[in-house]
Order: sequence, then structure tokens, then C-alpha cells
Amino acid sequence: AEVSDRLNIRRRLNECLVQDIHTLKRGFNQSVEHGDMQVKRLAALRDENEQLTSEVNMERQQISQLRGVYWSTVGPDSVDHASYNNKLQSTDQEMERLEKLLRSEQRSTHLAEMEVGL
Repeated sequence: AEVSDRLNIRRRLNECLVQDIHTLKRGFNQSVEHGDMQVKRLAALRDENEQLTSEVNMERQQISQLRGVYWSTVGPDSVDHASYNNKLQSTDQEMERLEKLLRSEQRSTHLAEMEVGL
């Protein structure tokens, strides 16, 4: 009887351990899935950062080219300074907006990298 009781206790303990293992395995699988989603999110943020950086650089080049063309075709005396200043201000505001967006995305990427441990 004593051996039978110990065997029953051991079986119940084994059943509890099996349940614990299944619970841990589910938790592990969920953690892996979450990690995979975070890595995908990080990759998307990096792609977006690269795209925004490229946009900012293209805008800078375009601004530089437009300024060069403008000054090469227009004499300083015939410049409509108000119109030029308005265009310049509008362009600078767009650059500011793009740079803010880029910095925001870079911060998001940095936070995502920290979250996944990179």
C-alpha cells in the first residue's frame, strides 16, 4: 500500500510537471511570436527611415539646384524678392517638416531596437 501511495503521488507530480512544461512552452512560443513581430516592425521602421532620409536628401539637392538655376537666370536687379522669399520660406518649412518626421522615425526605430535588444 505504501509503495502504491508513493507511486500515485509521483504520477500526480509528473502530471503537474507536464502541465507546467506545456504552460512554459506556450509562453515561450508567444514570446518568440512577439519577438518576430517586433523584428518585422523594426525592419519596417528602418526602411521608412531610409526612405525619409532619401527624400530629405533629394529635397536638399532640388533646393540647391533651384537656387542655382534661379540666380544664374535672373539678374540681382530684376529679382522679385518678396516672391523669392515666399518660395524660400515655403521650401524651408517643407524641409523642416521632413526633418522632424525623419527624427521622429529615427527615435521610433531606436526605441524599437532597444525593445528587441539590438
